[in-house]
Amino acid sequence: ESFRELLCLCECERGGAVSERGGVELRYKRSASQPIVLNIERVCRPSAPMSNLASSSEGAEAISATSSDPRFPVSNVLDSDAKTMWITTGLFPQEFIIAFPSTVTIARIHTQTRNVREMCVEYCNLEKPTSFETMYGPIEIRDPGTGLQIETQQFKPVNCRFIKFKILSGWHDFAVVYKLEAEGSM
Repeated sequence: ESFRELLCLCECERGGAVSERGGVELRYKRSASQPIVLNIERVCRPSAPMSNLASSSEGAEAISATSSDPRFPVSNVLDSDAKTMWITTGLFPQEFIIAFPSTVTIARIHTQTRNVREMCVEYCNLEKPTSFETMYGPIEIRDPGTGLQIETQQFKPVNCRFIKFKILSGWHDFAVVYKLEAEGSM
């Protein structure tokens, strides 16, 4: 399919969207006062099918967190229930560590948060989580006004046994993490 067809798709849509064809991702945004803005980028795809490795059903565990509330344990970020969450107890930075049962390869992270302003994710491929390297970030997450922040970061695949999710600052005193998904392969 040609870019002309993709541009026609853009013309027909209101708002913004993502269209993907042949490994090329087309992002566009439209407002009443501005023309369509196109951002075309090549999308890296790992060869193996990806699944969410950061889930309790895959054997992942939340092994530490800087904040603890028995009503909102950090293990909630690994379940598939949209009504559960981990809540920080104020002050920043805040962080938690997820352990995988064995070394995994991760290429994409999805997060669903609230009130997170700046975050980064680190990884460790040692037997114990003692030395971490940057997976991505720090990135600033805009406050959408609706509360829920949905982010996806795709990067060169990395091998790891642990990932550390760090909330460096928040839009308010408390931040919430509803879900963390780490897509990759075992």
